[in-house]
Amino acid sequence: MKKVCIFISDEGFGHVVRQTAIISILLKKIKNLQITVVTNSKIYLLKEKFGNQILFDDYHNNISTIKNKDSSLNTKKTKKMFDNWKKKSENWIKRNTNKYSDIDLFISDFVPDAFRLGKILNKPCIGVAHFTWDWFYGKLYSKNDNTYKYLTELISEASKLYFPPFTPTSIIKKYKNKIKKINFILSDFKSSKITVNKKNCLIMDNGTQNLRDLIIKTIPYLNKIKDFEFIIRTDNLPDRSKKLILNSNNLIPVSGLKNTHSKILEADIIIARGGFNTISECLSLKKPSILFNEKNNPEIYENITNIKKNNYASLMNIDDWGKNFEKKIKLFYSKDYHKIKFCLKKSNFLTSGPIQIFKEINFFLKPKK
Repeated sequence: MKKVCIFISDEGFGHVVRQTAIISILLKKIKNLQITVVTNSKIYLLKEKFGNQILFDDYHNNISTIKNKDSSLNTKKTKKMFDNWKKKSENWIKRNTNKYSDIDLFISDFVPDAFRLGKILNKPCIGVAHFTWDWFYGKLYSKNDNTYKYLTELISEASKLYFPPFTPTSIIKKYKNKIKKINFILSDFKSSKITVNKKNCLIMDNGTQNLRDLIIKTIPYLNKIKDFEFIIRTDNLPDRSKKLILNSNNLIPVSGLKNTHSKILEADIIIARGGFNTISECLSLKKPSILFNEKNNPEIYENITNIKKNNYASLMNIDDWGKNFEKKIKLFYSKDYHKIKFCLKKSNFLTSGPIQIFKEINFFLKPKK
């Protein structure tokens, strides 16, 4: 029996969504394969999806950004988090070296220490991501301090790195000898388009609930926008907001992460934070979107800059929520929607990333002659 161990970053939902799609393919395609997932904050999603089909190690992988109440990234606390990660790295490596010495292949998404683990155990360790933590750190802080150098040192020890479209070009250049480009990796949801008389708009929060307060602030104004229906996830909303949604004719509640993402197929317009998972789905499914930037976050800024530059989405600011939301969405529909729809129609983003990764993993698992 071959054994694969997957280390998933405890930052947001994107890493878990990506690896869920990859695990699903591996379970279908490879017999006698034991998969262990090491993660903490979103492990419940994997347990719901796979049950006893895979093994779980509920253990935090030490990197997660810190946000302010206004949804911006707290640079001071995030810097402290990186400093603490560096201090904990040696113990993390020691713990997992002892625990996983019999693994045939490691996958990192995107846990830098895992590459050192693979090197110590002389086992392949591949990385799957759309940005690297050294790039992120260098954009926010310094490219000359020990933390940046250590991040680069660890990532350089990867056997191979796989990156989808819109990965920053500076990352591609830095790790060009290890990189292989792949297509998008999407959530494995299924749904069908529902025809409605009004424009259907899905308002999505992200994995760390950065938009929660802005959505709550906006809900009282949505029932006045008669030309649109709004789909809103209610799990994390207060009772007063849920009551407003249930008593409104044009507000549609949805619960659960998977159910929310499945609504992308039904929606005409997506409003969300500019996270890579959401962007991948909007581009692949050709859905016009309005993306919200996260102040101080270089990953989100890079995402939405690339998307806006190609006319694949529009942007919104913090002032566009609440009482100004109606003006924003009507202006978007009259000015940007059809132009974006046209550009998306001409695009051809493939979603075969999981199959590509499966082929690479299968290669690494084959006995070497």
